[in-house]
Amino acid sequence: MSSQNTIPEIKRILVAIDGSDNALRAVGLASRIARNNNAELLILHVMVVPSSISGNIYVPFEKIEEKMRASGEQFLAVAAGVAKNEGIEPRTQLVEGFESPASSIAEYSQENNVDLIVVGTRGLGGFKRLLLGSVASAVVHYAHCSVLVVR
Repeated sequence: MSSQNTIPEIKRILVAIDGSDNALRAVGLASRIARNNNAELLILHVMVVPSSISGNIYVPFEKIEEKMRASGEQFLAVAAGVAKNEGIEPRTQLVEGFESPASSIAEYSQENNVDLIVVGTRGLGGFKRLLLGSVASAVVHYAHCSVLVVR
């Protein structure tokens, strides 16, 4: 059997969450995969901080960032609870992304030697996907490792 046909070992799994129900399903599946492979589970939430807002509007960035951080921490706590219910003690991380969630996820996964990225999708298709874009699709495109997209 050639090395091209070998299945890569999964020792570190990253699940990226956004607070949605699909993200929690992704955490559940990633937790089961981690348990079955005796792998480490990393749960990541990317907090995208706007660099600026155009117009003559005063925006209290500190308050916005504080609320975003609190929401992210809450998402991570709920996701960690899902993993713990599956018998996994995850490592959670909130990161600030200044570009896009997908590029932040891909960069984090590479820096942390992740073997598998698991993301949820909202199931948008057709015209909505064109308008809104798709973090899951972009992660698949930019990731250095395998990506599992959960519906």
